[in-house]
Amino acid sequence: MIKIARTFAWEDIGEDLLKVLGGRKFTRPRGNGASDMEMLLLVTGGLDDGVAKQALINASMAREDYVIRSREAVEVLWSAVRSGDTQTVDLITTRIQEKEPHELGHFVGVFSHYINDYGEVSELHVLKTIASKRKEWLKQEMEKLDKNFCKVRISLVRLDGTIQKFSGPREAKEQAKWRVREGQKECSFTAQAGEDINPFVTFTKTRKWFEDSQVKPAQYKEELARLSESY
Repeated sequence: MIKIARTFAWEDIGEDLLKVLGGRKFTRPRGNGASDMEMLLLVTGGLDDGVAKQALINASMAREDYVIRSREAVEVLWSAVRSGDTQTVDLITTRIQEKEPHELGHFVGVFSHYINDYGEVSELHVLKTIASKRKEWLKQEMEKLDKNFCKVRISLVRLDGTIQKFSGPREAKEQAKWRVREGQKECSFTAQAGEDINPFVTFTKTRKWFEDSQVKPAQYKEELARLSESY
């Protein structure tokens, strides 16, 4: 996409390129798809200043999702914000503030490098507010993960306390696969599908999950220290 944008005149390909970048999902390693906004920013980062780059920046800022997983894309976005007017800064920071704390890592990490560029009290306050939101989340996550290993068995129990039943072994196994793949994003579980009078599924938290999870507190502690020093 970058090569196309650099090769042809924007007036000849601009409309079609925006349709392609804004209307599909691009698959990344491990199955994570890059959002429309992220693809727009990544292509923007490979272009020189000019009509094409500005058009892509405008298109990315107009997006509603603001789903960005790569630090590189956030760098491009923040570069555009820093060179923009107050209205642009307000728009982007407002969108960022609406994100969940676990999504703020790259945003906070990037603009922490440029915090000294902001002399306005209002702008500095916004950045500190966003960083504070992330810091509180880090503290909570560190507290949750700072536990000794304890083997936990989890059954599929509904909110009303009843055990979830399945029509057959196949449905039970499919539910197990889904829970491991999608339903427990923060965990790694082994699933056992058994056949009795009624099929059942049992999940057991593994030591591997526990050991893997202990990497996060160290990372969170390091990030929290950096943010505390900056803010």
